[in-house]
Amino acid sequence: CNEHRLTMRQRCELFIQVCRAVQHAHQKGIIHRDLKPSNVLVMKLDGRAMPKVIDFGIAKAIDHRLTEQTILTQDRQFVGTPQYMSPEQAALERMDIDTRSDIYALGVLLYELLTDVTPLGPETPVQIALLEMLRRIREDDPPNPSDRLSRLGEKGTTIAERRGLTPHSLDREIRGEVDWVVMKALEKDRTRRYETASEFAADIERILNHEPVVAGPPSRTYRFRKFVQRNRAAVISAAIIAFLLVAGVISSTTFAVGQARERRAADLARIESVRQAAIAQSVNAFLNDDLLSMASPIRGSRDITVREAIDKAAEVIEGRFPDEPLVEAEIRGTVGETYTRLGEYALAEPQLLVSLHLTRQELGFDAPRSLKRAKELAAVIRRQGRFAEAEDVARSALETVPLSETTTSTRDYPALLNGLGTILRRQDRFEEAEQLYMEALKVGREILDESDRDLRVYLGSLSIIQHQTGRLAEAEQSMREIVNLAERQAGSDHPDTLAAMHNLAITLAVKGDTSESIEMFEHVAARRKEVLGEDHPNRLSTLNDLSGMYQQAGRLEEAEAILMEVLDVRRRLLSERHPETLSTLSDLALLSTRQGKHDEALVLHLEALRLRREVLGRENTAVLDSLGKLGAAYFALERFVKAEETHHEAVELARKIMPAGHWHIGSHLVSWGESLIKLDRKSEAETALREAHKILVKALGAEHDLTRRAAKLLEDRNALPD
Repeated sequence: CNEHRLTMRQRCELFIQVCRAVQHAHQKGIIHRDLKPSNVLVMKLDGRAMPKVIDFGIAKAIDHRLTEQTILTQDRQFVGTPQYMSPEQAALERMDIDTRSDIYALGVLLYELLTDVTPLGPETPVQIALLEMLRRIREDDPPNPSDRLSRLGEKGTTIAERRGLTPHSLDREIRGEVDWVVMKALEKDRTRRYETASEFAADIERILNHEPVVAGPPSRTYRFRKFVQRNRAAVISAAIIAFLLVAGVISSTTFAVGQARERRAADLARIESVRQAAIAQSVNAFLNDDLLSMASPIRGSRDITVREAIDKAAEVIEGRFPDEPLVEAEIRGTVGETYTRLGEYALAEPQLLVSLHLTRQELGFDAPRSLKRAKELAAVIRRQGRFAEAEDVARSALETVPLSETTTSTRDYPALLNGLGTILRRQDRFEEAEQLYMEALKVGREILDESDRDLRVYLGSLSIIQHQTGRLAEAEQSMREIVNLAERQAGSDHPDTLAAMHNLAITLAVKGDTSESIEMFEHVAARRKEVLGEDHPNRLSTLNDLSGMYQQAGRLEEAEAILMEVLDVRRRLLSERHPETLSTLSDLALLSTRQGKHDEALVLHLEALRLRREVLGRENTAVLDSLGKLGAAYFALERFVKAEETHHEAVELARKIMPAGHWHIGSHLVSWGESLIKLDRKSEAETALREAHKILVKALGAEHDLTRRAAKLLEDRNALPD
């Protein structure tokens, strides 16, 4: 790069290709473990630079160790090159190495591409004692690239010239988002790094496209925690002194500060009023000149649809407002919101990304508008099944924003809390999610009117957690309250009302109220088709759940027709591996079992389980769902040994990821007990069924179908307790 004086953009484009090569290796199950410049060769192909990652000599298979030692070979030589080692490679004790070790090495490579030195600094390993060097890798946070360049003095001028820049312009290109991306890859805690090389590359591409990155600056909380860890005694002493000083002066300054704050607030309000008026005028002009005019018989069609209009708007935004970034941000935000309502999440994401970037650039991270856009972007990414990225966006917004009175008094703050809660809930992190939902509801009740729809949203989120953690009576009560509120305030066909009805129908289904549940699902599906459209994700979700209820009611042909429709649309609009597509695939497999197509069902269940583990990880409620259904398929084929093993695995996973006493545990215990009976393991079966009966009576009641099933099995064993 230096020899050919590549620009910063060219270096980043080359680095992206290196990331893709490493990602390919990871997908093949191989960790490199020694990524460094000499292992990345560059050739010219049709006049373009083409990198090749070489020397997989000490690579490690992800699923199988290639050597007895992870960090050291058998002759106690280090695996890897010190300047490019991850902290876990430099650990003195044995530690499992995974793909994130290569992410760290890629971060070092990018650091060196930017600054000409590694994070360890200009010293060579020979100049540093071995243990000291390892300690630095494990414990010392390196300066970010822009700070490193500022310390290099005259050498910094040479480095900048190699990139065709002055030191000042090089600093301007790196400081900020480039720093954040590099330092995210170099996190000591590997859980805070990019999860994949492709995610790392995607953030570099966002920088090149002038879009906001997923990486954010370390939060004040995080930086403070790191400082305290390094200087615990000094911090405690300073805190005591600071407390005494503050206590002494606080009473004399309160009045003066209050007056200054009031004057500043009034000035800001006047400025904001003028700014919003100018933005509104420009937005109105855009709507009149570019959108509404398309519905004229001269320029377009009288019958133009909302989708067609929004597509046209998205096409003409680029370059229209070079001197009005907030106008562009507002229009892109509106276009993104509209795509979201239409269920076009992939089209909404780039609009919201640019809107967030421009808003933060002009107003700052803590502006209410920035919080709003961050919330919308995180939700759109979540709806595409990319939960880790969505969590990063939401947490970055919450952690990097100073929680001032202005921040917490805007309605977008509790909305962001609630959105993050939903991201965590979709990852089965129920306890963390419930805390965020409770906080969102608490703040919402403090700042919102009682009739505000957001309060219904926060209450609805809480009711879903109540349902998923087995508190069905609480959930039903909360959901009926939400439905009544939504009908009164928004009308019976409003999307919020239909969403509340859908959630209530799910809870009724779990409680065993099959007839009322089917009736409600049918109503919601029909109204969502009218209100939202045939392919909208919300309608598909309702249809998917309705098919399950049809199966329970024995209406198998109707259930199959629905599932085939949903599976076709989800494959077309989402992907083969999207969590919602896999949910439908799993439901179709269960239906095959009920139709007596046992061999076909088994193949589908095994495929759904494999893909869910690959996409979502091994400890997930979706995986638990697949295990239960797979066990039932083995049972139907009278392969009772496999059925017992699978149901036992489901019981163990349920105990691990569900709250104690949850009805899911009881349900899987019943299935396991049935398999044990078939294998004539009477004592184990009785123990499992007794525990199941106890759990289900408490969670669902004695009259629930599942509870009765457990009781009947016990009775058949002449073991029902008095």
